[in-house]
Formats: sequence, C-alpha cells, structure tokens
Amino acid sequence: MPIDSRFAIFRSGLLLSATCALLVLLSACAGENVQNDAADAPSDTLTGLARYAGVQACEACHKEIYDDYIQTSHFRSSAHANLETIHGSFEEGRNVYQGQENRRFSMLTTRDGQPFQSEEHKQRDYWLRREAHHFDIVIGSGKKGQTYLFWMDSLLFQLPISYNVAADTWILSPGYTDEMANFRRPVGPRCIECHGSYLEAMESRFKVGNMYDRETLMLGISCEKCHGPAANHVKFHQEHSQEKAPKHIVNPPDVSRERQLDVCALCHSGHHTAIKPTFAWEMGAPLDSFLLREPFDPEAKLDVHGNQVGLFMQSKCFQESADMTCTTCHDMHKNEVGATKTFSQRCLSCHTVDMCNMTPQVGAETAADNCIDCHMPNGKSDVLLMQVGKDMEALVVRTHHIAIYPEASQEFIRAH
Repeated sequence: MPIDSRFAIFRSGLLLSATCALLVLLSACAGENVQNDAADAPSDTLTGLARYAGVQACEACHKEIYDDYIQTSHFRSSAHANLETIHGSFEEGRNVYQGQENRRFSMLTTRDGQPFQSEEHKQRDYWLRREAHHFDIVIGSGKKGQTYLFWMDSLLFQLPISYNVAADTWILSPGYTDEMANFRRPVGPRCIECHGSYLEAMESRFKVGNMYDRETLMLGISCEKCHGPAANHVKFHQEHSQEKAPKHIVNPPDVSRERQLDVCALCHSGHHTAIKPTFAWEMGAPLDSFLLREPFDPEAKLDVHGNQVGLFMQSKCFQESADMTCTTCHDMHKNEVGATKTFSQRCLSCHTVDMCNMTPQVGAETAADNCIDCHMPNGKSDVLLMQVGKDMEALVVRTHHIAIYPEASQEFIRAH
C-alpha cells in the first residue's frame, strides 16, 4: 500500500483528536504596515503576501550579498524537507529511534524518494506500522540540531523525532518523553515567525491555532525580515533604474539603536506576550507595541538560551557604549559560525591585547585570536533539555553576556 494511502487511514481520526485538543488555542492574522518614504510610495496598497518580493528578487541588484547570505544559519533556519536538507541518516541501522521496548520510530523513504517518519509497534516477531507522516518542513540550520514539521491538509504539526548534531543521532523532539511522543503536537505561528519569513493564519470554526494558508509560506529568515517587505522597493527600482538611492526599504543603520535591537529581539529576547498578531511587526516599528516583554533587569539571572538580547544588554560593553548593537559583532550577511578570530578582531576595535590579563600567560597572538571563549563561554541551558537515549541532556549555548569568567579563563590557559 503506498504511503499516501496509509496516511489517509489515520487522517480523519488524528484530525478529530488534534481538533479537540486545540480548541483553546487562538491564532490571528493581519497587522499594521510600517510605511517608509510615504511621499514616494506607489499608489497601490499591498497587503499580506503581496507586500513581499521574496529573497530571490534581491539577487538581481545585490548578488554578492545574496550569495553570502544564503550560506548563513539565519537563511537556513527553515527549508522544505528533502534528503539534502534533512541532516539525519536514513541508512539502515542508523535510521531508527528505539523508544520503549515494543515501540520505535523509523526514518524511511517512499519509492519516489519522499522521506517520512513511521511509528511502529512490535507484535511477536515483527513490527507493525501504526502511523506515518512525511517530512514537509525542516526547522533548524543543522548547526546544533533539526526538528521537522508536517502538513495535514491546512494544519501544521511537529514530528516526534528530531536530529541531534553533537550525538549524530535521531532523538525525541524537545519536550517529549518516550511515553508522550506522538504526531499530535500543533505548531503555532510564533514558531514560523522566528524560523521563517511569512505565513498567513486561517480562521477556523474550531479555533485551532495551527491552521494556515500553505501557499503563503515563506521559509528561511529572508532579507525582508531585517529590511522590511520589499515588493514596493523592487517595483520602484525596476521602473526607475536610474534612481540609486534606495526607496521603500529600511536600512537598519539608518534607524535608532533601539529599533536596530528590535530586529534581533523579535526572536532573541526571551518570553513575551503577543499584543498584535504574528507577522504584524516590521522593521522600523517599536517592538514593544507588538510584544509585551518582561522589563529589563540588569541583575536578572538569564538562561543562556532564548534571551541573547537581554544578556547582551547586561554587558558592560553595551552599557558603556552609545551605539553598540548586535551588528557591531555580527555581520548578518555572512556565515561566521565558529569564527572566533573574526569576532575577536571586532573586540579589538575597542580594546587592546595589552588590556587582557591572559596575554602574559598565553601570548599576545593567542589572546588576540580568541577573546570569545573567555568572555562569552559556552554554557548549559537550564530550560532547553532533550532526551538522548535514556538521558536528558541540556543544550549548550554561547552566552551573550560579555564579562569575565574565571573558570573559562583557567580552562583557556590549560588548553593553550
């Protein structure tokens, strides 16, 4: 029996169960649009997906930046699922997550090469498939791990098995245990807001929070996430090729430091309460008008995962600078993962090697090449845990609180 036919067997029962479980979840759509260059704005008023040009439209005029940006973790934060974008193995012997003794999940492909995830239960000496769903969307660049989503008509759900890069193995999706792993976890719009660029929620008489217009999905963190929807920008410059000054687009350095930080804070500022619908915020608007965040507390103990902006703002470097932002250290257009020397050179634009107490012990060259491991060390998260095998493991994340860490410094000395 083809896999699509087997999906149909489970669809009606699963849809009913998911619907009942999701009656309390609400989703919203539409939002305010930030108008730039209002005097020169095109006469037509674009709404929804029509406001966006898509990342490929940027390539024509910004090819060098485009070619660099599509290699970044942000751009690869989500993608359509296939055997190239899924990092976990489908090879026999490496394609199974073994849960409870008589239950497992297998990662398989259909005859035409479509990957799917199958829940199987042991009956005597053979495994009986209970439920299976295609991999439709990859969430995560693969730097630390990936998780996966699947469509059921217009409803979006998470697959129960994810991939862990450090262990190079299939694991339970974060928050799941063997007992509760299933195909019924709904994916709310906030997930796509931080891992994608656009998706329109659909109204449902059941008030479920994971129903969408699939045709509006824009995966990956696109150029328009930081520069604002670009359809009017592209249209204007196609019609006025002689005009070199950018119109109907936001250049982040042209707005205040607070607005620049808002770009990153949209997804890197910890817990919040939504004030306006998902995807309503656009670059240049005050984020606090869209998300109700916890007040900044310079003394709060923040976890290394989730609130990088808060940790950064607690840093003395940030507090004593009038214009330091996330892009002071990060070139958002380039893939700089693991480039400690590159980041350290940016530290040295304000500091000198002679100021570092480590220099006499490790030498000026070594100290200059790696400020990061001492002053922004990796730490274990207290909130993001994943079950690997039978153990719960904490995700390791680099802190964005720039400070002096004696233990990290001693470890650095031992390593050098």
